[in-house]
Amino acid sequence: MYDSGRVLFGKSSLFKDPFTGVPLSKNARPDLDVALFVDEGRCIGCHQCKHAAPHTFKMEPHFNVARVETQWADSEEDLETAVACCPKDCIHTVPKADLALLEWIHRSQPRQRIVTCSVESMSGKGRGLEESPFVAMERFERRRTEMMRDAEEAAKRAKKREEAEAAMEMVSNVVGIGSWAGFFSRQRADEPAEKTRAPSCPLPAVYVNASLLLPQFSSMISEPAIDE
Repeated sequence: MYDSGRVLFGKSSLFKDPFTGVPLSKNARPDLDVALFVDEGRCIGCHQCKHAAPHTFKMEPHFNVARVETQWADSEEDLETAVACCPKDCIHTVPKADLALLEWIHRSQPRQRIVTCSVESMSGKGRGLEESPFVAMERFERRRTEMMRDAEEAAKRAKKREEAEAAMEMVSNVVGIGSWAGFFSRQRADEPAEKTRAPSCPLPAVYVNASLLLPQFSSMISEPAIDE
């Protein structure tokens, strides 16, 4: 949320404290579903709301703007008077569920001592403190949604990449084991053939005694004859 806020409001934004989801103002009536909120960008520091409902509103001393200190700390009549006497109509009734984010964003918007009331600030088109806090909250919500969506997509891509790498590693291991298994199986297939192969040897030699032959054949036998 800090990064998305700095993207919206620039380097001069005051996003220092983390968003906790708890409103910055106290609440004397937590049973109510609505809350009071002062658009400090439009406040001119007239002190009228402070005089009408002193337990609910206070003046911020540095910029001299009104701020809700404790929700519903005064009577309903006094609060109606405080809202009605505001010359700039900068006191709003908002859903209590939006109060925490609205206060946190508004306190974090860039500040300046002199705020000009312009058409841009009244229409919510201005930037910084002149921008309507309601418009700023909408932009902030959109930006946060985009960042969360981008983060989810990046996480999905990273998970798919890890799964693909794991699958490739598994395939590589299987192929490697298969190659070694094939090599050893070929070795084993070749070994029995070599062991069972009969050794080669020449045919047995047949020797003939020339003295036992007839005279006409004895002269023909000078060497032992080999029966092929």
